[in-house]
Amino acid sequence: MATIRVQKNENYSTINNTGLNDCNLSFKAKGILAYLLSKPDNWKCQVSDLIKKSKDGRDSVYAGLRELRENGYMIKRPVKNEKNIITEWEEVLYETPQLEAKEVFKEQKIKNEIAALKRAKTIKSKKINPLPENPYMEESTSGISVSGKPVNIISTNLPSTDLVVVVNSLIKEFEENICDLKKTTKPKFIKYCQEYSKEYIMTILEVCAESGIKSFAGFRTVIETHIKNKNDTPEKIRAAVEKYRQDKKNKQKVPANRKQNTSENFKQRDYNFGDLEKMLLNHMNYEEDEE
Repeated sequence: MATIRVQKNENYSTINNTGLNDCNLSFKAKGILAYLLSKPDNWKCQVSDLIKKSKDGRDSVYAGLRELRENGYMIKRPVKNEKNIITEWEEVLYETPQLEAKEVFKEQKIKNEIAALKRAKTIKSKKINPLPENPYMEESTSGISVSGKPVNIISTNLPSTDLVVVVNSLIKEFEENICDLKKTTKPKFIKYCQEYSKEYIMTILEVCAESGIKSFAGFRTVIETHIKNKNDTPEKIRAAVEKYRQDKKNKQKVPANRKQNTSENFKQRDYNFGDLEKMLLNHMNYEEDEE
């Protein structure tokens, strides 16, 4: 393969090589990072401007920016006015990965996943319970009669910050003690976190860790078993686990009244040694005749 050499006579940039050597970034993300770092300090642009500067389409540019956020090179922050009201959002670029940026990305990602699950649940509920033939004379969600207005109200409220913090901490506990959650298993785990308390999920995680379970499938088996057995509190889970361990321990014990097969337990027999010798000789003669 031919060596590619670059002449740096003029109009070139000096940037930090950390991002260019980061194996977690695609060349698409590295290209966007290099382009942005080549600009002067406090330089600003819109995403639409980036799209116009290359042949990449809108989705490709957004995917590259998402990689930079996920790996800590960009952080999205709100811009507030003097009344402490958010007027816009800005993206801050870093030459090297920042832990704060990674944490902000994870938190926002969990928010979006929870919101998506809520929307999916609302849509599913709507399909199961469609509007009546005449929805204009039904009760509203508050129980008050509504006249002349449809009752099909879909909430678009984002989950509270507290819920996001709880889910984030439970995901961290799961990945530290069980295994890393994947794109397919993380939404399923978040759904459990929404439906059950933090203490309940933590108790299940403790049971899994003590049992050496290292997969989401194992976690799901444990929690579904306790749900099926109506162990709906941490106390009931611990009691069920303790009972199981005690029963297993008792089965391994040998009952005290069971006789052991030792030579002392066999009844001694009386033999006539003359008859015994005759029997042995006859047996030997039989074998010789057979030969």
